[in-house]
Amino acid sequence: MNKLMRAFLLLGVVGLLCGCVPDTNGDFSAVAKQASSKLGFDVTSIDLSQEDLQAYTRSIIEKPIGIESSVKIAIFNNKTLRAKVEDLWIAKADYDLNSALPNPAFSGSIQFQNQGGGSKTELSVEQDVMGFFILPLNAKANDAKFESTKLEVSQAVLDLAFNVKVAYYTVLASQESLLTKQKIADASEASFELTRRQFKAGNIPEIQLKNEQIFYNQAKLDLAESRSELAVSRERFSQLMGIGKTSFVLDSQTLPRLPESDPNGELLENIALEQRLDLAMLKATLMAQSQSLPVAGLSALKESKVGLKAEADPDGKQSLGPSLSFPIPISNAGKAAVSKQEAMVRQARHQVDAKEEEIRSDVKLALEHLAAARKRVLSLQNDLLPLQQRVIDLTLQQYNYMLVGVFTLLQAKQSEIHMHDTYIKARQGYWTARAELEKAVGTKLSTQTRTNLTALPQPIKPVLTPAHSNHY
Repeated sequence: MNKLMRAFLLLGVVGLLCGCVPDTNGDFSAVAKQASSKLGFDVTSIDLSQEDLQAYTRSIIEKPIGIESSVKIAIFNNKTLRAKVEDLWIAKADYDLNSALPNPAFSGSIQFQNQGGGSKTELSVEQDVMGFFILPLNAKANDAKFESTKLEVSQAVLDLAFNVKVAYYTVLASQESLLTKQKIADASEASFELTRRQFKAGNIPEIQLKNEQIFYNQAKLDLAESRSELAVSRERFSQLMGIGKTSFVLDSQTLPRLPESDPNGELLENIALEQRLDLAMLKATLMAQSQSLPVAGLSALKESKVGLKAEADPDGKQSLGPSLSFPIPISNAGKAAVSKQEAMVRQARHQVDAKEEEIRSDVKLALEHLAAARKRVLSLQNDLLPLQQRVIDLTLQQYNYMLVGVFTLLQAKQSEIHMHDTYIKARQGYWTARAELEKAVGTKLSTQTRTNLTALPQPIKPVLTPAHSNHY
């Protein structure tokens, strides 16, 4: 039996060596570097430990946060993204499993004789021989699948960054709207108090007091709605950043001004086809399916095995020799598996073509939305707001000369408030459209101008209604 044991030990060592594969890691660094290149700033700290991430987050959030720092906080703390990052470890495990040969199978038996004593011993070990052929064919497919997962995680990072940008601009717009509504409410309160004193003194009729009271109550209602909108937008922003109830302060109270110009649309479609990670992910899937096609042709022979079998008779005779087993491809010759894999290759190719068309359309639509948003902001900024302010000035003049009543002045003030709200929403719409264009292109767009709040149109100036004793 010594010779038999040595033979089986040798074969076991060979089997173990064949089953070893080089270890891979989750490749966080590749994901972080790819995301950093798309976002335009470094997010490689995504691979820090949980304690280090918390300390890093605190160091950022202690200061007023801008759009870049808020995206970083979200990438480091968003629980949904952290769950998505675990796909890298799942893909790593799948990669290792698919890169390893099947384990050799050992079997043994002892048969005791009823008469004369003694026993018959049988030992065998088998190895799936097709693994030696399939493993090299699967190598490129495994690489492509793992690459597809890395691209998918990187795309999740970019999607989160887009949502954070939109939420950031929403908070800024809500803050700016609240500042305006607060000024309007303060001015309306002062105007109402002045009108009430005039009414008590008998200098104005009750209808003027009631009109002023309506405007004041509406201003208070608008202010309450603005506060609610700001609270909702801040909660959404906090949820995306994953900071819970931690307080934060933004680095600005108002939306930034528009950049001097927008990107050249003629170049963006080609840039998008090169930069979009979802397209690269589908191409990696197509590569994986194409590389799996040769393996499908060998599916009917998957159970082919070679081995070593040894026997020891009761009389002491020993035998040792090779064994071979393989399926006979009668009912299943592998054609169905090949046909299925060919269909999956065609499907992946169609998905790539469809995504390319979708990307071109995404860029065109995003450019159209951005152009329309810019036009709307500039029209409000250069035409409608100055005209509205002129109407207020002229109406106030006529009111002072007793040519129009207080109701006409209140209507003009309401129109001005509505116009300025429209202007704030238009600027928010522009920055949202710009974020949508970056998402459509798949990479950060350069901004030619920095935020310059002094260049923005000044917030509307609330008009105090003079109380004339002879106005009706």
